[in-house]
Amino acid sequence: MRRCNGGEVKVNIWPGSHISTSGAQAQSLTSLDATTLPTQVLTATFTPGKDVASMMEPEAHPTCAAALADAVVKERALTFQINRCLIDAPLQEELMYTQDNRLFIKSCHLRDITGGVDVDVVSAAVPALYGCADEQQVRANLDAQSLTSVKVRVNVRGVLRDEGGWTKRYIVKVEPTSLEALVSPTALRQSLGLSEVVGDVVIPAPASRIVDSPLLGMAVSHDDGKLVAAHRVLLLVRGTEETQCDPISGDKPLQEQTFKVTSKSVSCLLNNLPLPVDLVGYCDFKKMMACRLDKEAALILASAVAPGSASTSAAEGARPPMPRSQLNT
Repeated sequence: MRRCNGGEVKVNIWPGSHISTSGAQAQSLTSLDATTLPTQVLTATFTPGKDVASMMEPEAHPTCAAALADAVVKERALTFQINRCLIDAPLQEELMYTQDNRLFIKSCHLRDITGGVDVDVVSAAVPALYGCADEQQVRANLDAQSLTSVKVRVNVRGVLRDEGGWTKRYIVKVEPTSLEALVSPTALRQSLGLSEVVGDVVIPAPASRIVDSPLLGMAVSHDDGKLVAAHRVLLLVRGTEETQCDPISGDKPLQEQTFKVTSKSVSCLLNNLPLPVDLVGYCDFKKMMACRLDKEAALILASAVAPGSASTSAAEGARPPMPRSQLNT
């Protein structure tokens, strides 16, 4: 039996229960005053995200997004930490508050260099996602329509626990990542464990990792030899000579022409060893200055790779053909 608002009482009836519809017993039960009856709460009302902070342990298990997505816990709750990740925080009130007006974000997407995972963010950690000091400031900025999410990488700590056979991932603490902290690739590989890197990530990749797969197209080679399909790849490069701009159609006015932009012997700054590459892109007259690399350092957005593997060519000591793409600085 459960008492509800307004003085009503709801009764859960088992299939084998006996129901009295007439007689003295039914009349006596009808005359009962539910407001004066002594009651006892047998089960607590479950509220998602409450009391999760009390389960936090002093030591956390380092992990990553891909490993957290695959993790399953059956016994005691585990405390985890992910460094240098991004969280897509919503800006709609209905996605930030529960029905009882409690700050709580459900199914918030967390991503890092290994992939993404959906997590729940408890009220104590939500203000940090919007650069606010507390919940009152979040509400004030939301009412003033000036609420914005932070665009920096963060370190998060949370709790992984089982709830009725479902593995729940709660974020309890959020702190901005220090720009002076050293990143260990070895530690990241160890935290990945047996999980595989998925393609829902942005990968700053050295030129030696980019390959042309017959099945995937442009892809990035992982440490274990597996390929991650890449729609776009970011390259950090520095030019070594002046960029060549050749018009494709010479019979049009200069402002209407399309140019082939070629930067040869470009040095990839993410490679451990010198690896010259050739970059080819296309632009119009207005974007020519933005596409000229010359001898400057820039981030290059690569959208395709010429036939052949960059890593294989590099191993053979040859200059690998590189992506034909528009150069974005």
